[in-house]
Amino acid sequence: MSAAALEALEEAERAFNAAMVSNDPTQIAACITEDWVLVTPERGPIPAQAILSAIGSGVLSHDTMTKTT
Repeated sequence: MSAAALEALEEAERAFNAAMVSNDPTQIAACITEDWVLVTPERGPIPAQAILSAIGSGVLSHDTMTKTT
């Protein structure tokens, strides 16, 4: 992977993480596609609209987003 491609990927990750911590569904939606799905061990696949609705209603919120390698 080229350095430019890696930097673009890392920037997309930073934008997504910032959007999630903002708890703003509009900002989050700008970082994902309509067919984006969150997969969790507890509930399996969860469609983007369900996550955005939960965040918008305050049922789900994020204080931090961290990356581990």
